[in-house]
Amino acid sequence: MGPSWSAMLGHGTPGTFTAERCERGKSGCSWEGTFVSDDGWTLRTDVGLSDGDGVSHVGQQVRALDISDQVVYPENNFAALSADLFFEAILLVMSLATLFVWTILMLNRLRRRRRRTPTHDWRSGSFP
Repeated sequence: MGPSWSAMLGHGTPGTFTAERCERGKSGCSWEGTFVSDDGWTLRTDVGLSDGDGVSHVGQQVRALDISDQVVYPENNFAALSADLFFEAILLVMSLATLFVWTILMLNRLRRRRRRTPTHDWRSGSFP
């Protein structure tokens, strides 16, 4: 379903996010900073932290998962991921409902067409 689902399952590269700046918005502070993987091979700068509730100051480090997105996700923080998953689940349900309704409409249309098809042969000249 997406990056948040992968993070929820624990997929991705584990490492450390270091908060460098706070971007103030309507819902509070969005933390941006640097992510370094545990093995030291991955260094990503200017990435956001999906849920900055666990960060209170510049320089603070938190465990995170990199899912190759512009955002890293707090490790083992299911509360932070639940909002992302909620919206992805809503999207999935709406897509399935749309597919279901479309299928029902197409089946009804086919049934109506079959009922309209005459059962006699117009070319023979005989009518019921």
